[in-house]
Amino acid sequence: EYAAGALMNMTAGSVPNAEKAQGAVPALVEILKTESIQGAEWSAGALANITRVGSAPQQAAVDAGACKLLANLLPKASSSGRQLLVLAFISLAEHQSAAVQQALSGGAEKRHLKEYRDSGDEELRRHTNSLVSKLGSLVL
Repeated sequence: EYAAGALMNMTAGSVPNAEKAQGAVPALVEILKTESIQGAEWSAGALANITRVGSAPQQAAVDAGACKLLANLLPKASSSGRQLLVLAFISLAEHQSAAVQQALSGGAEKRHLKEYRDSGDEELRRHTNSLVSKLGSLVL
């Protein structure tokens, strides 16, 4: 859990650190399965930062099941964790939009994203709209 938080902080805004941390993607996806919401949120944040660096870490995350696991966290996330989840989806959608689209295609997932968008948090609204725009056919 704390390792995910450390990786999130170390890779935030640092492409060189994110590139060096690509090997941690499978372990970060495993953390998404744990009971610790905070650990899962930090893992989502680290994944958002690391998968931004290219298609290889995005593919590794998708292959490990990240999209469905992130979608499962939508109803559980804290207010700060919501942004981390959406940012992870945005990063993954760069080269893996079909996998993200599939994970978010259900009615419950769309309801949660709509709730995120309409929560009154302007930054979360922008990020959610960016995700929807990136996916194109995802209608909330």
